[in-house]
Amino acid sequence: MKIPLPLLMQCTRPSTLITRFVEKTGQSWHTLERKRLPAHVWESDPLTRWQERIILVMCLIAIVLGPFALIPSLLLAYHEGLWKIVWLDCVVYATFVWILLRGSSVPLKVRAYAACLVLYVLGVGLLFMLGPVGAGYIWLFGASVMLSTVVGLKAAFITLTLNALTLLAVAVYVAYGSPAWALHLENALEKWLVVTTNFLLLNAFVSLTTALMLNGLKRALLKEQEVGADLRRSEHYYRSLLQNIHEDILVISTDYIIEDINGPVLWLSGEKREDIIGRPCFEVSHGLYEPCDRRGENCRFQEVLSTGNPCTCIHKHKLPDGSYVWVDIVLSPIKDSQGKVSKVIESIRDISSIVEMQEEQKRLTAAIEQVGDMVMVTDRAGNILYANPAFQKVTKYARDEVIGRNPRILKSGRHDDAFYKGLWQTISNGQNWSGMMINKRKDGTLFSEKATISPVFNEKGEIVSFVAVKRDITEEIRIEEKLRQSQKMEAIGTLAGGIAHDFNNILTPLLGFAEILKDDVPPGSHLHTYIDGIQRAASRAKDLVNQILAFSRQAEQELKPIRLQPILKEALKLLRASIPKTIAMEQKIDADCGAVIADPIQVHQIVMNLATNAYHAMEPAGGKMTVLLKQVRIEDKPPRYPGLRPGDYARLSVADTGSGIAKDVLNKIFDPYFTTKDKSKGTGLGLSVVQGIVRSSGGDITVYSEPGKGTEFHVYLPIMAPRLEKAAVDPAQPIRGGTENILLVDDEEPIAHITGLMLERLGYQVTSRTSSLDALETFKAHPERFDLIVTDMTMPTMTGDKLAREILKIRPGIPIIINTGFSEALNPEKAAAIGIKGFLMKPLVRSELAAMVRKALDEAGNRK
Repeated sequence: MKIPLPLLMQCTRPSTLITRFVEKTGQSWHTLERKRLPAHVWESDPLTRWQERIILVMCLIAIVLGPFALIPSLLLAYHEGLWKIVWLDCVVYATFVWILLRGSSVPLKVRAYAACLVLYVLGVGLLFMLGPVGAGYIWLFGASVMLSTVVGLKAAFITLTLNALTLLAVAVYVAYGSPAWALHLENALEKWLVVTTNFLLLNAFVSLTTALMLNGLKRALLKEQEVGADLRRSEHYYRSLLQNIHEDILVISTDYIIEDINGPVLWLSGEKREDIIGRPCFEVSHGLYEPCDRRGENCRFQEVLSTGNPCTCIHKHKLPDGSYVWVDIVLSPIKDSQGKVSKVIESIRDISSIVEMQEEQKRLTAAIEQVGDMVMVTDRAGNILYANPAFQKVTKYARDEVIGRNPRILKSGRHDDAFYKGLWQTISNGQNWSGMMINKRKDGTLFSEKATISPVFNEKGEIVSFVAVKRDITEEIRIEEKLRQSQKMEAIGTLAGGIAHDFNNILTPLLGFAEILKDDVPPGSHLHTYIDGIQRAASRAKDLVNQILAFSRQAEQELKPIRLQPILKEALKLLRASIPKTIAMEQKIDADCGAVIADPIQVHQIVMNLATNAYHAMEPAGGKMTVLLKQVRIEDKPPRYPGLRPGDYARLSVADTGSGIAKDVLNKIFDPYFTTKDKSKGTGLGLSVVQGIVRSSGGDITVYSEPGKGTEFHVYLPIMAPRLEKAAVDPAQPIRGGTENILLVDDEEPIAHITGLMLERLGYQVTSRTSSLDALETFKAHPERFDLIVTDMTMPTMTGDKLAREILKIRPGIPIIINTGFSEALNPEKAAAIGIKGFLMKPLVRSELAAMVRKALDEAGNRK
């Protein structure tokens, strides 16, 4: 058989055979380690793995090479009858076999101590039985070295001590026991001691050196393990930190090449890490083929390379899907030992949410800046941090005048300390406070505001500031007061109507009988004085009813062109007689003041009320009353007189030097029934009536007062146009009577009686009825008998206007006169629409009744 030369060379090459043998042996050894070493060894520290390997090697050597020493020893012992040695050798060999095959579940130190123990026992037995020739000290040496190698320094000292004690015990045995092997030796004890000393010296040197090397190696390995663990933890920490940062971090070389990236994907471009590394940054970030600076654009990367300083930039970047994001880019240089930039770290952060938040903040700020309500923000201590323009507009403070100051600069003094203490305690406890307060502007004027103050919390739930949203409700309060005043007027008007109706019904017979009585009493009789007193009292009562109706604006006003001068003089003349001499009265009446359109009775009432108030304010000490009349002109948009239009006005002023009016009372003096006088001196209606009269005439009234110095009232009435001033007032007509037949209807018997008596004395023939139904039946029976119907308005069963309609159905065109104490359901215009020829207000005065009856009859053509 011929062997190919290449194969022959390959087979005979020594190095190849050795290499293959080493590789095969290594593979086998590795397989053996995997099978025989405990599983936990591969996860333990390197020292433990080496100690396990040493035990494994010792066991393999003992099992594989042991028979070469064991078999001759057994044969020799057998021939010499040393059965103890046979037994010891077998136990040692069996122990190593057990450690190799079954000892993997036993801890390392237990296996090491077991192996050393059997070697030690073998060595001791051989020493005592055979002495130096039995090689017992060799096994003691092996046990000591092996345990020192596997366990360490402590085990080395233990085995050295045991070996020393064992050798000394043998020496004692030689000295006193006279073993057989020592009998053939000369100077056996001395020789043994020399062997013992040398053995212990060599044993200590090898064991301790091995143990110290093992301990040093152990410390070095532990240190290396700790350092390695620290490095792994540090690497894991920083790698996790970089990977979990929601930013792209790139390492870029000075020639623009991306060398590393912290994440698997670059979110800015959507590309994977392996596709990015090695490419230029301008290509990845901007899709360019050359650096930005070569295109004439500003390149922050080049700026970092040239200056060596970090820089930042913010720009709007387009993503691969076409959407845009705002990014914040920070470029930081990494310098070498010579201070030159070797790399650049570029971090890219998405700040779109921050930009959107800033835009939202701008919108919110703009909204707060433009909102009509006041917005104020303070810190935890109450110092103002922010105030919007509405706050500045209302308070008259500029923003820089209030920033850093406490809101107490707005305190008006209208609230006590308990009010502010309760407010502060509420918001300091984390609760909202809502309420109304009165504050003071920079110019000292007061304003009312409705406020809500809320605490602002941080993420820990701590109060960091307060925000107050306030609304100026001064005008709203004024309107509400006006509305309440209107509602009061409406309620009082309803009451006034009822009072007027009943009171006028009472006054009608009183005035009527007084007039008839005065006609029956001879002229010059002293009874005329009493009758005049009755008439004056009844007239005052009538004026009081008119005053109530004027106050409630339900009375019919006789508006006509009048001059104020004669009315003022007449009223002041009457006042002078009733005012004490301790009060001086000064009159300054402008004779050239123009005429006004007003009711003369109401003007007289204005003067009497204002002058009476002035008189009461100065009693009993006395003083000076000044009454002025002057024509003035109010210019465009008068801020002091919001109720007046621009134009010419007659200003009537009544001033006194009395006690004055307190500020907290001044805004209430025009309220109905409000008075500071005794009940015997006032009802609280005077100024309310005056204000109602003045405003219904197109004017206004103002007041100025200082406590302790006096009060001034100014009444403004618009001057009439010059062309109306020539209008003349018809002179009073004489009382005229007649002989016609009149049907008189009134449910009040006294009124029907006195009215009928007045008509009869004027020559008329009167048929009276106190029931509207009876009157209708009477008229139906004789419709052509009557020339005129005079009926009351308010009656049970059938009112006067309904009676008039029924009568007009029977006899159209018959004149009808309705009289009433007060009625909202009927006025002269409504009466005329029905076909009624006359309308009279109670209490009936004979002259007015006579004129109205005569006028109705004449217009109907029925005068006889």
